[in-house]
Amino acid sequence: MIKYSRAHRTGECRPTQNLLFSDCQLAINDLPNHLYEIPWDVILIDGPRGYSPEMPGRMAPIYTAAVMSRTRRRTRTRGKTHVFVHDYERENERVYSEEFLCKENLVDV
Repeated sequence: MIKYSRAHRTGECRPTQNLLFSDCQLAINDLPNHLYEIPWDVILIDGPRGYSPEMPGRMAPIYTAAVMSRTRRRTRTRGKTHVFVHDYERENERVYSEEFLCKENLVDV
């Protein structure tokens, strides 16, 4: 999925498509429509579980949070969206966060 993301990105660390009309395999695009339009102050990612091969992990929520937080920048609402990723110390969560939320945006571990 990381390879898919890199192949469909325009050379920058910014997932930016509109999730309401996206066919992106990485995104969660079946939430109620109004949730994609809210200028979120905080997004907490605490699931789904991903500590074993049978569990899906948090790639889709991390990617979706990245898109939703960047959507706020394009609206009239000022401010930043803070994304907290539980279990960031695990390899998958760290790699997905650095890939989609961008390492340069990291505030604390």
